[in-house]
Amino acid sequence: MWDLDIASNYELYNQISKGQFHEEFAMYVELRVSVIQPILYFNHKEIHHRGQEDACLRSLATELSFFWDRF
Repeated sequence: MWDLDIASNYELYNQISKGQFHEEFAMYVELRVSVIQPILYFNHKEIHHRGQEDACLRSLATELSFFWDRF
């Protein structure tokens, strides 16, 4: 599923022109943010949770995921 989501995200990301990254839109109804802010936020959260997963697997002496080796 991860690989399918990544492919879909790349496709959607490539549809955004450079000028659109700074346009504002309503996120969560009343919160006004630029297009780039949620992209950076969700990217940061993905990295954070991936690190948490790796820390938990290390504590269980389990093999880590191959996420970074694929790119």
